[in-house]
Amino acid sequence: MMLATVPTTPIWSANVALVMILANIGAMLLWKSVVPLINAWLGAIGYEARAVLSVPSDAAIFTLPVVNITLPELLAATSFGHLIGAGIILGLGRLGAL
Repeated sequence: MMLATVPTTPIWSANVALVMILANIGAMLLWKSVVPLINAWLGAIGYEARAVLSVPSDAAIFTLPVVNITLPELLAATSFGHLIGAGIILGLGRLGAL
């Protein structure tokens, strides 16, 4: 008989928090570097730039030490960063590194 097992997840610690913070910073940097590349590529092949958020002209801009980012971009990038961070944390926990 096969029993269902649930993998253990790491408890919250400073290391887990650091991994999540780094994943979010990486996602913000990725967001700010990839979107212009996609727009340049689309322009080069004759399409209009479509990988742009419809950001109002009066959107709040956050000046972070790493990057200047608007509120919609911040929410999108940190949502993606949390997905990446959760995967990294689960993977490192499974390997026993956290």
